Amino acid sequence: MIEQATVVELRGQRAKIALRSEDECEHCFAQHMCNLGHDGVRYLDIENTLGAQIGDAVEVYLPSQNVLLMAFLVYMVPLIMLLAGYLLGNGLSGSEHIGTATGVLALIGSFLGLRFIDKRIAQQARWNPVIRRVLAKDHQ
Repeated sequence: MIEQATVVELRGQRAKIALRSEDECEHCFAQHMCNLGHDGVRYLDIENTLGAQIGDAVEVYLPSQNVLLMAFLVYMVPLIMLLAGYLLGNGLSGSEHIGTATGVLALIGSFLGLRFIDKRIAQQARWNPVIRRVLAKDHQ
């Protein structure tokens, strides 16, 4: 997935970019799942390998298969763990209260596991979005 963004902040070798919701977002089945701020903008903190400056328009590449896999991990794994924990606890004890408790514990465990996975993935360059090119320099 290739998107256009604007550099809004620089921190050393990293840039905070703002991605605006585009026309193709209106037709996307997952548009309600995007992490949009109150102003309809998504912010990403990425490596600034091309030396873009604040105000520059940049082209950002986000590997599509990675976006789909991350969406599955974030939304489906906790749900699956909640259900599996409930069924296991309820099945072993015969009590809905214990089933609910094990479901909640499995849900919490899935969030902790995903946090660990997130930290590991963030260290691997192939999972991170990259600035492919600077489209327009903002000369202030």
